[in-house]
Amino acid sequence: MASIVIGFSKSKSPSAVGKLIAWFEKTEYTHVYLLADHLIPAKVVLHADTYNVHIISEKNFLINNHVVKQFEVKLDPDELGNFMTMALDLVGRPYSYRQLATIGFNRTMKMWNFKFRLREVNVTNALICSELIERFLKEIKGIDIKESPDAITPKDIYKICLELGLREV
Repeated sequence: MASIVIGFSKSKSPSAVGKLIAWFEKTEYTHVYLLADHLIPAKVVLHADTYNVHIISEKNFLINNHVVKQFEVKLDPDELGNFMTMALDLVGRPYSYRQLATIGFNRTMKMWNFKFRLREVNVTNALICSELIERFLKEIKGIDIKESPDAITPKDIYKICLELGLREV
């Protein structure tokens, strides 16, 4: 049985946005990604970062990022094939700064106890890192995720990993 790793990281030189994410979420990590060695014969990271969804070697990813936690997700052969197709279909999709700003605004409103209904920001075109992982868990593993894809954060993904009892690696 194959496996994919859901990883949580932080930048070695955090941006203002990264610092805000850590402050709002009260977490050590600010980013979530998938680590795989099934797309090519090397470990690669699939993630949504800065400009778009892309694949980068683990070695190059680690130049600028600290790994905080990693969890293993087992995949059967069909799930692995579906993951590989999903990964290639998502590469090149744009990063959603609008979605990131909307999450920040919504979290601020919650802090002030304002009640509101989150509207869909960009549905399926542009992604942020946590939405990419949400899609993996939902579409490949069939996990029912309650949080809106447009509102899900790395902290929400971390909680899901714990709830699923995924093994830390």
